Amino acid sequence: VLAVAEGVVRDARDGEPNQPVLVSAPSPADLTERTLMGNFVVLEVAPHTFVHYAHLQPGSLRVKAGEHVRRGAVLGRVGQSGSANAPHLHFLVSNSAAFEESEGLPFVFEAFDYLGSATLRQVLDQAAPVPIGPAFQKNCQQQLPLDDSVIRLFKVHYAVI
Repeated sequence: VLAVAEGVVRDARDGEPNQPVLVSAPSPADLTERTLMGNFVVLEVAPHTFVHYAHLQPGSLRVKAGEHVRRGAVLGRVGQSGSANAPHLHFLVSNSAAFEESEGLPFVFEAFDYLGSATLRQVLDQAAPVPIGPAFQKNCQQQLPLDDSVIRLFKVHYAVI
């Protein structure tokens, strides 16, 4: 997981375990505001603009609160910590460093390859492969992928709109 922009780490948490794959996520009673997103990094990239990276792999964080990072810096690795039942990155651009107090801000990716889409049902159906790959590939610029999109980022940059 790479920093999408230069900024200052405003919050980070490490040490939450990964959840078992394809098993029910922890019950709400077992989660708190600090553990819901598992291991995470919050990067302030502009005044009142924060980028959240959550569900990171335990022990993978490479940054600490207060540290200045450059665009492209390694922050950690994708995991399934917190309320997650499969590995994924929860990525949010918001107006607050606190997940629970933030409002999402619109943004686009500078560029990405669209590889296809996969619903949760398709992902969980281990008997059939998910139809993604070169046949579906499309280069996209200055866009935000739709829900269930499978993408490959080849430029790590975003723009708040």
